[in-house]
Amino acid sequence: MVMMLFFAKVMYDMVNHVGSMAHNVGSMTTNIASMSGDMHSMRKRINKISSEISKLNYSVANMDHNITAMNLDISNIQSDMSKDIGKISAATVNMNNAVQGLNQNVYGMKHDINKGTKTFTSPRGFMQSWLP
Repeated sequence: MVMMLFFAKVMYDMVNHVGSMAHNVGSMTTNIASMSGDMHSMRKRINKISSEISKLNYSVANMDHNITAMNLDISNIQSDMSKDIGKISAATVNMNNAVQGLNQNVYGMKHDINKGTKTFTSPRGFMQSWLP
């Protein structure tokens, strides 16, 4: 009889443990279902992040293209400016020569005006300036 009581006690404890395990398995099922929902939500967010990263990569590639085009434009502007500066330098040399010629002409005009003034202010001196 002791053996039967012992066996009954073991069976009773086993039933309680199986019941507890069934409750734990139920909780685990709920948790796994919740985790599955979370994983699904995370997958959607990761896909959205991947899409945004692709858009960023496209934007960066466009920026790189635009920067390259701007660098080419700047290089062309610098080249044109260099040519213009060369032309300006040559024009400045020409202007310098013209100013020197103008200076000589102004000196000649000054001499002629001085001579003409002497004609009216000192006709005798003017006449003597023509004699050798």
